[in-house]
Amino acid sequence: MALCQAICKCYPFERCTFIAKYNDDDDDGTTKVYCGNHRTNKPVAKNICQGITKEGKQCKCPVKRGQFCSRHIIPEQPDHDYSELKLYKPDVNWPDMGLVLNGVKKVKTGKQLARAIEMYNYAYYPNNLFPITETSPEELERCNNRFTILMMETFFVNYYLDYDTPHWQGIITDLVKKTENVKWLSEYHLLFRKKFDSAFREETKKNYIEKVLVQASGTDVAKKIKEFL
Repeated sequence: MALCQAICKCYPFERCTFIAKYNDDDDDGTTKVYCGNHRTNKPVAKNICQGITKEGKQCKCPVKRGQFCSRHIIPEQPDHDYSELKLYKPDVNWPDMGLVLNGVKKVKTGKQLARAIEMYNYAYYPNNLFPITETSPEELERCNNRFTILMMETFFVNYYLDYDTPHWQGIITDLVKKTENVKWLSEYHLLFRKKFDSAFREETKKNYIEKVLVQASGTDVAKKIKEFL
């Protein structure tokens, strides 16, 4: 029984000792025999997953259903478009967004998010790690501002979680209050409210209904109806 004619690529670079099962045509026109590992004209695999790995390469796993394997059959939720980054322009004592994004955690559940926020609190406030160290007012302000933006970006990145609960709305309201009087942050602040502040969305909906009713039945009637919404 013929043995594979390939030379192993690792030391001591000896001839392969596996049984040859395939005839391959070399570049010089001769035909040689190789094992399954060394054959050169391997057939194109069928039913291979069409998903893309994190390294940017096509997945090589067999298809589980349709065109994807079990890992890619349920694609990961798309990331947000980072539209808020265009609205953020750091001022004195406010952090650079690059530093903020390095600390943002992407999670899958509200419980994981709560744990991440707890870690933020210890990591970004010096007194939590070094209680004996005195922190200057300016340093404390920088810590507060960085923590605030870190929290807001965490909500933006984890936009797909359910925040319509008293717990999360309380945190969101606190972040809104911390940024509502920062003029250069007004657009960033407004986008945050539109996406996560349920009270803001509810008030916006009522105002829209009022405008529609004003056009249909007049100002007085519209205001009365709005009171019952």
